[in-house]
Amino acid sequence: MEKGLTFQSLENKRDMTTANILDVISEEQIRDIIDIDAKIFPTMPIEEKEIRDTLKSRGVQILLKNLDSKTIGYIISLPHEDAYEFLSENDPNIIKEIGGLYIESIGILPEYRSLKNFNRLCSALVSEAQQRGFKKITAHVRSSEGLSEVLQKRFGALKFSTYDNWAGFNEPFDYLEILL
Repeated sequence: MEKGLTFQSLENKRDMTTANILDVISEEQIRDIIDIDAKIFPTMPIEEKEIRDTLKSRGVQILLKNLDSKTIGYIISLPHEDAYEFLSENDPNIIKEIGGLYIESIGILPEYRSLKNFNRLCSALVSEAQQRGFKKITAHVRSSEGLSEVLQKRFGALKFSTYDNWAGFNEPFDYLEILL
C-alpha cells in the first residue's frame, strides 16, 4: 500500500512527481529500486540481497514517481541499530543508536534529478520518520556531489565526520544526523 503526496511545478514537467511511502512492497517496486540503483551506481550497485533485506526492515521506504506513475527515484532506510554491524566495519566512530533511522541509499534517475525532487524525497522521509517515532535520521552522504551540503542547509543536518573512501566508494562521504 502506498500513501502519496503529489507536488507539482509548472516550470518543469520533470518536477511533477509524487513521493509514495510504502507499507507493503511489491516485487515490481523492488525491481524498480534495483534497476535505478544499477543505473546510478553502475560500478558499485548495492547487492540485491542487501536491498531486499533493507526493504524488509522497520525502516521508511519511499518511491518517487512521475506523472506516468513510473518510479524515478527512491530512499531506502532501516533502523540505525540494524545497520550498526555494517556501519562499524566502515566507520570507527559510529555508535549503536537506538531510535535512529539510517538512510541506506537515495537514488534519482539522472534525467529527473533536481533539487525539488531531492527535497521531495527527503521531506517525505523526515515527515514519515517523525510520525513513526524516530528521533533522528542518520546517513553517510556523498560530499563531492553537494548532497551533504543540501541536507545541512535545507534539513538542518549536522556533520560529524568526513571519510575520504567510505565503504570502498573511492570518494568522500560525510556522516550526517538530522534531529527530528
